[in-house]
Amino acid sequence: MNFRPCPGRVAMYYAPGGRGTRVDSHVYAGYSIPPNYDSMIGKLIAHGKDRREAMDIMSRALTEYMITGIITTIAFEQAILQDPNFRRGTYSTSFSNSSSAAPAASCSKKTPDPAARFSLFPL
Repeated sequence: MNFRPCPGRVAMYYAPGGRGTRVDSHVYAGYSIPPNYDSMIGKLIAHGKDRREAMDIMSRALTEYMITGIITTIAFEQAILQDPNFRRGTYSTSFSNSSSAAPAASCSKKTPDPAARFSLFPL
């Protein structure tokens, strides 16, 4: 797992919206992420009438998120939401190390992943 900061310039930024979706972020297109920062540059929150609906809303929101120019973890979070154990609610603090959801990107990667480094909160 590599969630270390990955500085760079956000080339394009489009946040998802709609019912059950909230984004807390200070990032915008053209924003330069400094080398010394908290690796969570934003928080995507989904809520629904139950866990399944919240996870479905989160999955939709993650596919709508568009960020380029930086290394991100959206693909990793999408994989978590597709994991059968996570969907059933069978997980622990070691889940990300033992699940089939591999990390989305590493800071040493030369081509940025067109996604975002966000915290996953299906409420």
